[in-house]
Amino acid sequence: MAPNNEISSILPATAPPQKSIGFAGADSLARQLLEQYSGIPRGRVKSHIRAIVVKASQHPDPYPCITSFRFLQFEGTQHPLFDTILYHLTTPNSKQTLLDIGCCFGQDIRMYAFRGAPTQNLYGVDLYPEFLGLGYELFNDTDRFGVISMLETSLRHQEKPTRILSRDTLI
Repeated sequence: MAPNNEISSILPATAPPQKSIGFAGADSLARQLLEQYSGIPRGRVKSHIRAIVVKASQHPDPYPCITSFRFLQFEGTQHPLFDTILYHLTTPNSKQTLLDIGCCFGQDIRMYAFRGAPTQNLYGVDLYPEFLGLGYELFNDTDRFGVISMLETSLRHQEKPTRILSRDTLI
């Protein structure tokens, strides 16, 4: 049976980013995270996001959530258990961990870190390690988020073993 190419046939080979980046307001989660956590000046937030999205849109398989800027909605924070998970992650001496499967740039685990979760208890997995690297660039946290490990597994190339990526080590 031929693979279903319905979705890929409606997307351009290299999906260009949309022309506008929408924030819900000055107090949006995306703006708070990028200004307060990432240290990006207010006047540079949109251009910073656009530069990362342009790089990501050059990928052979750019995710629609990237080119539509939907990754800025932090869907993980909208889950009804977000506060419960955050509580368990931030309880003193907690050994609880969080694994975000299909994390893209790791935006949701960055939100947990921003809200006080220890980064050594946060993990992200994505099909494309390039997006994990762009996440470090997007959030300006290669030096601060170094304890966190991003797991990369390639489902496209079954001969490749699972590798653990950290800011300093590729095993």
